[in-house]
Amino acid sequence: MPHIRSNLQKYRWLLLMVAVWAIVLAGYAILRHERLNSSVYDFGIKSQVIWNTANGRWFASSIEVTQYLGDHFQLIFLPLAVLYRLWPNPNVLLLVQSLLLALAAIPVYRIANRHLRSQNLALAFAAVYLLYPAVGFINRFDFHPITFVVFFFLMAIDLVETDHPWWASFFIFLALITREEMGLTIFALGLFVIFVEKRPRLGAIWSVVGLAYSAVILLAVMPAFRGGATDSMMRYAWLGDSPAAMAQTLLTRPVFVLTTLLGDPVRQEFLLKILLPVGFLSLLSPLALAVALPALGYNLLSDVPSQSSIHFQYMSPLIPFIFLAAILGAASLQKWLNGRISTKKFTWGLIAWLGAFTLLAWLLDNPFTTRIDAPYYPHLRPGANHQPDGV
Repeated sequence: MPHIRSNLQKYRWLLLMVAVWAIVLAGYAILRHERLNSSVYDFGIKSQVIWNTANGRWFASSIEVTQYLGDHFQLIFLPLAVLYRLWPNPNVLLLVQSLLLALAAIPVYRIANRHLRSQNLALAFAAVYLLYPAVGFINRFDFHPITFVVFFFLMAIDLVETDHPWWASFFIFLALITREEMGLTIFALGLFVIFVEKRPRLGAIWSVVGLAYSAVILLAVMPAFRGGATDSMMRYAWLGDSPAAMAQTLLTRPVFVLTTLLGDPVRQEFLLKILLPVGFLSLLSPLALAVALPALGYNLLSDVPSQSSIHFQYMSPLIPFIFLAAILGAASLQKWLNGRISTKKFTWGLIAWLGAFTLLAWLLDNPFTTRIDAPYYPHLRPGANHQPDGV
């Protein structure tokens, strides 16, 4: 008990920030849903599939596909279905999502404290993470389990750095089953673990398992459930009319692809806004930032605008590595400035830098400025009260 009490006292400001922000995120998301601002795409789809799974009809869906695993391979629904058995209410999904997004500030704090050796800077990075506009936006936009990977990847990084490979692998496993393409990011993270963390065996296992899992799921398992190729391939039709043709375009016409992507104002704005809140510090650690390249690549290559926006769930796999790179970048800057300026000046200068860019990011994109409307609430709620029990 004294040890627990000591830790609560030591980390009281961090825990307070996490608790307050979890309440804010969950309250906003639940209020939005209760006032009928959520949508079938995707909250309705996912809550139905989880409810069906909880009641013995595993991954059954009545929207788009009859077997949800042909649309998205998300085995993370299984533990969520157990939770749904205990509390069969869509709000429980919003609570879990908000809680995990808020809790991710804890590994951010731990990683920053370890590399920067400053509790003040660690708290600053945790605060910047919680205030990162994309975190608020992805939580606001209904329910998407892919948001869980923010917490899972940050925990895995923290546990690798503190020499807990088995627990780190557990969180990698959770990230892997969150969505079919997560193996691509795990492949890149494995390379980072090999060459930067100097853990060749662990990194190799992650890379091989991640790449193999996503390849098998995307190319064989999902088409088998769906009865044909996934419609997600249509998002990349500008590259070719088949996976082979798309790969050929990427390999033989890289200049065309890059000029198309980087010449698009929407994608330019997206790249600016994902780095702005951390004061572009992520650019000082290119190896850590490179772990985000698989997710960044398939999002930028898609012709669906929402995949090049900070407002949607597609951002989720990028966030952990933007913050890891920002922390490592700040540590490199700290090392370079050592002896040139005092520790105190560096600490408060960096806090001011992060604060200024976070404020600017919020002035541009505040996830809480959207009004939660209830135009049909008085009319729909009485009708909903007449639905049969259990529906």
